[in-house]
Amino acid sequence: MNRIFIFSCTWGLAGCLDVPDRKKFVDKFKNLLEQEEIAFPNNVSLFDIVIDFKSGDYEFKKWTSFRPSYVHPENGEFSKILVPTDDTFKYSWLTEKHFDRAIPFCIIGDTGVSKTVVLKD
Repeated sequence: MNRIFIFSCTWGLAGCLDVPDRKKFVDKFKNLLEQEEIAFPNNVSLFDIVIDFKSGDYEFKKWTSFRPSYVHPENGEFSKILVPTDDTFKYSWLTEKHFDRAIPFCIIGDTGVSKTVVLKD
């Protein structure tokens, strides 16, 4: 249950922050968790991990362990090719979970961070 709380707070409260503010959030949040003696992953940003729900152990794992390898389409139009990055994979996964459950959400970010591409995918 603690892992679900940590993951939910990370993305629910700080997912809309920019990188410098995310770092501040993680530092303060980890400090709060330590005071409550809640275990959290070390040496990794809370934004770089996800809970492995399928394995049954609900452990934190890096997003990169779930991202599929890129396969270049032979006849793909250049403008329609999407090479998945860590960020587009994270946002696609989070978007899919909200769509599956019909939960409203808002995607915000700077220009060029693939908001539209993620929603169209």
